[in-house]
Amino acid sequence: MKLNISKQIRTTMYLIFITMISLMILVACGDNGAEPAPNGGETPGVENGTVDNGGVGDEINGENGTNGDTIVDPTPDVETKTVTIYFINNEYVVTGNPELEAVIPVEVQVNIGAKSLVERVVEKLQQEPEDTNLMTELDRLTILSVESANDTAFVNFSREGLNGGSMQEGLVLTQLVNTLTDLEGINKVQILVEGSKAETLMGHYMIDEPLIRE
Repeated sequence: MKLNISKQIRTTMYLIFITMISLMILVACGDNGAEPAPNGGETPGVENGTVDNGGVGDEINGENGTNGDTIVDPTPDVETKTVTIYFINNEYVVTGNPELEAVIPVEVQVNIGAKSLVERVVEKLQQEPEDTNLMTELDRLTILSVESANDTAFVNFSREGLNGGSMQEGLVLTQLVNTLTDLEGINKVQILVEGSKAETLMGHYMIDEPLIRE
């Protein structure tokens, strides 16, 4: 009777063992037959070892990794133009000889980019000329702004330093009017002081109306 019980126990254990092996095989087969992961088992957003940023980099950097259309070029295109600047004849100032030209035309190069042509031209008028026989009266004066509208250039002076004799004032006005009206489309020059019209610049010549070239 004992032998029969032992045989039954061994048989039962054998069946349990076979059942466990079968379950393990079924589980292993089930893993291999599972549905593939989305995108062929690849991690979403990753392709060939690189991370897909959803096109954000393309919008910012462009197709070639350079700046896209939304970026502004910090260096605008610069155009070089030849203009005529009227500088003061030193000999005329020293001698006062009326037979001499008070101002002498000089051709110079100006760069037009962020600033307009009239602004660049007036900047040149405020710089000492290379020729030592010439000079400018505008280098000591403060100009707040230079603009143009229609056929008129507007030169806006600060009150600071607006002093001098009739010759000095006349030369300042002659330099400005001759130089600016030499530009295409400019026929008149309106002088302003602190943004408003004034009777005179230094007390000698009327400037309340636009000035024209003589």
